[in-house]
Amino acid sequence: MGCCSARAPSELELAQSRLNVPSAGSRYLLGSASPLFKSPRSTAERLVTLEPGAAFCIISDAGGGFFQIVPDKVDSGVGYLKLDAKLAAAGALRRLPSSRVVPGRYLLKEACTLREGPSSQSQELVEVGPCERSSHDQLQSRQVMAGQEVLLFELACHPRASGKCQVHARVKTQGRRIGWMPFNDEEISKLGAINLLGPDVATIGKAASEGLTSGRAPWQVGQFYRTLKEQPLLEEPVKAASPKELGRVPGGSLVQIQKAADTSTPELGRKLWLCISVADGKMSGSHGWLQSMEGSEYLIDIRAQWSEEKLVIEELLAAELAPMSALRTTKIGKVSGERASQPPLEVLGMDAQADSQPEHELEGHDRDIACGFCTCRLLPIGRLHPTVRRDHDAGLPPAPADSKALSTQDLRRWLTSVYSRFNPNLLPRVPEFMEKYQGKEPELVESVCGKYRVAAPPGWCKTG
Repeated sequence: MGCCSARAPSELELAQSRLNVPSAGSRYLLGSASPLFKSPRSTAERLVTLEPGAAFCIISDAGGGFFQIVPDKVDSGVGYLKLDAKLAAAGALRRLPSSRVVPGRYLLKEACTLREGPSSQSQELVEVGPCERSSHDQLQSRQVMAGQEVLLFELACHPRASGKCQVHARVKTQGRRIGWMPFNDEEISKLGAINLLGPDVATIGKAASEGLTSGRAPWQVGQFYRTLKEQPLLEEPVKAASPKELGRVPGGSLVQIQKAADTSTPELGRKLWLCISVADGKMSGSHGWLQSMEGSEYLIDIRAQWSEEKLVIEELLAAELAPMSALRTTKIGKVSGERASQPPLEVLGMDAQADSQPEHELEGHDRDIACGFCTCRLLPIGRLHPTVRRDHDAGLPPAPADSKALSTQDLRRWLTSVYSRFNPNLLPRVPEFMEKYQGKEPELVESVCGKYRVAAPPGWCKTG
């Protein structure tokens, strides 16, 4: 039989293979003894040998197959362990249910103090509650209250007096603050188990009241969202007759909004249908219409996928506090009084899409690598989809006679894009790199191009 007859991996197998890849926030049990090193090198000093059955939390990817970890019940503190997906596949590494995904969005299980740095001695930050009341009614507190959603995008550890390390998480809160909080307490995470930016969000859903009354829907054309329940994918939005059913989209599927249709009537109330393209799962590549909500329940989540990471990156570099895009939700309330003719629901981005057909942009998107200049690919390659990298020429062309230097702003934007996809832990250090390589920018660009295999920014060339 030829290679074309090989069985394609199932969605469950693909999901499992992604979980087998070690990443920050994950917790594992070792199946065999492994040395813990002082630095990320095989020749480095050995701190201790972790015995089979030892549990640990991954803090960050140190490169070269080494990961910075904090082992449970070991006095050595932080160290470096060499890991790969083969260990998990061979049963020598078992991922624990208490693992978290970085970056991700989680519900906070208990109130936590927000601090300026990853230390219990760091200065406390004043947390402002969600903007649901007038400004003079807002209560200022130094704690992030339980039940809030926080965006988790970095882990760090700080030594305790006992010699053990406390893991801290850098988060963005609903109160628009970025700071550090304890990640766990005695190996028990302070964050809920479900990543609200992942397919498991369908298990908890998103409640709403009866009807959309603000005139603006909480979805935006071009953005990606998760379905919260299985529902039929229709050829056209339901109006009078039942349209053709194209298939059923499972709960937790990733979909991209192409356009919207408001079929509201005075008798039936608000009815908003969304034309979508399915981005993952068995229905991947399918196009059709889904119902956005049913009665008092959303059928499609209102948290935009991936855009949150971009927002945090921009805020970190610009040091500004802007509202979270995923929390741009409408005021939902029950319609009272006589049912009147209502204006059509506004969906952000519809103007740009009004005269265009839905674009089939998703076909093959998981096989491409971005240009290295824009922030179109926000998650590290392979996080959500299997990819095949294309080789890029990392060398810089010689400078033409009339060449002009790339602006500092464009270079910063290019660095931000590359690190956001391949190494988010380095994002806070972009200003440091810009200062360190001032006057030596070509060295920085060539180093980044060679390491991450991306194209040089447009207009950039060698000088001298």
